[in-house]
Amino acid sequence: MLTKASDLVVSYSHISAIINDQHLTPDQKTLILKETLIDLPAERLCTAKNTLSIIKQLVEDYINENSAKEVTAKEGEVSTESTEEQLLQNDDGNTGRSGAEKTVGEETPQKPRATKRNTRRVQKS
Repeated sequence: MLTKASDLVVSYSHISAIINDQHLTPDQKTLILKETLIDLPAERLCTAKNTLSIIKQLVEDYINENSAKEVTAKEGEVSTESTEEQLLQNDDGNTGRSGAEKTVGEETPQKPRATKRNTRRVQKS
């Protein structure tokens, strides 16, 4: 069944209700809108392609706008250590550059291998 413009208008009213809801945090709105964007029909299953593209653009703009705010908030945090140094550290803060300690256990003696025997039997005539 093809999606009509009237169906998309109903979807748009739900989307605008999510965007304007005061009880949801921006992160929650973004998660809901991402899932709603997935639920919108494909263009080939829709008779109102222009309406669909407008609604998709509005949802994507809102998602990108909130993602940009998160990125700028994270960029404001300054670390005293370099990013590479942080990536190289273990949980205890050790960078592990001193080399790995080798623990040598007792070696078990190997048994000598049995020689392979010829399994062919000579037939007596």
